Amino acid sequence: MDGFTVSLLASATYSLISKGAELTTSSLKNALQKWLLSDSDLEKIVNLTNEAQVDEDWSERKIEKYFNNLPEVLDIVSKTKANQNVTINQTHSGIGNNEANIKF
Repeated sequence: MDGFTVSLLASATYSLISKGAELTTSSLKNALQKWLLSDSDLEKIVNLTNEAQVDEDWSERKIEKYFNNLPEVLDIVSKTKANQNVTINQTHSGIGNNEANIKF
């Protein structure tokens, strides 16, 4: 179980709620763009959050503790992986090779 992942999930949830945004599968998906979560997993998290009546009075830490005590959430984050897509844009002028932004 990756505590870092639970912390990121709690942070994204807190951020949305504290900004007054409606917590939906879509809003949570947008907040977690770099993490590969299925729509059904996101929907479970939204439903569990709504069932607990999490609102702007909850702190990020309290949300994290809540998530850490839910087997459903722990199961979801245990199988979550970061999106590994990497885009590199390089511009090179002059002579020589450009490897990883280091000119030789």
